[in-house]
Amino acid sequence: MKFPDFLRIAIVTKAGLFDYHVTDQNETIIVGGTEKRFLEMLSEKLKFKYKVYVPPDGEWGTLKNNTWTGVIGMVHYGKADIAIGKISITEERRTAVNFSYPYDVEDLTFSTKAPGYLSKTTAFASPFDSYIWYIFILLTIIFLIVFRICQEKKRPFQRIVLKFLGYLVLQPLDIFPITARTKVLVVSWLLGGRFISFFYSAALLAFLTIPEQEQGIKTISQLSNAISKGSIKSVTFKGASYTSTLMNNRQEMVHIIADHIRKNNFLIDPSKEASSQAMKDGKTAVIASRKHEYNQ
Repeated sequence: MKFPDFLRIAIVTKAGLFDYHVTDQNETIIVGGTEKRFLEMLSEKLKFKYKVYVPPDGEWGTLKNNTWTGVIGMVHYGKADIAIGKISITEERRTAVNFSYPYDVEDLTFSTKAPGYLSKTTAFASPFDSYIWYIFILLTIIFLIVFRICQEKKRPFQRIVLKFLGYLVLQPLDIFPITARTKVLVVSWLLGGRFISFFYSAALLAFLTIPEQEQGIKTISQLSNAISKGSIKSVTFKGASYTSTLMNNRQEMVHIIADHIRKNNFLIDPSKEASSQAMKDGKTAVIASRKHEYNQ
């Protein structure tokens, strides 16, 4: 079978795939894009000329109200012979058009706004995590109670507290133990307190010099949990097959993300500008192919 000499080609102009210019004669001319060289290579090797067409919505194509949109719709309804533009193969699209052998493989990922830095107003608590603070406070309370019990000459409890805590901020510890038990307790506090003060000061200085970033969302599991709690929303591209791809995944956490997008119709234009705008609030994750995210 002879390959055609001329083809009508529907192209996807989103996500930097094809850059085009419309002439005064209303002709669409490709001037750039990641798929431009691929189309030129096909034309050269298979020896055909072509004319490109851009669908009104500029999308890849989805089934809406029993009507196909985008380049899938143009091929399905005979307005174009083929479509090019990194078109994902799905079972639903297979019912409308035939696909060539895959020439590229892309994986999905998500991106969010880069986490900010923790406020320096709370820097005093940053050197240790909450677990360490809880243990330290509990042990301090136990130590003070035990020291109070072991004293032969009872001193006011408030004075004991102030003296031992003052030692942590490099104040002199002028408590003179009498019994062997109190001596052991005081020596333990002297060593432990100096050790804690040293590491706290070093960690605090490091934090003030290089502020620590807030915890960001890095995994699908974290994203799914955040969506379930309502602390973040997820969006993806109009006309892309990403939502249906996620729905076909067997993992429940992935279904939560896909269902969240589908029910709320959280779709944006497939462009760098739209992705950046969506992530500005710091509470939105954009799901797209890894290549698109890296080109942001």
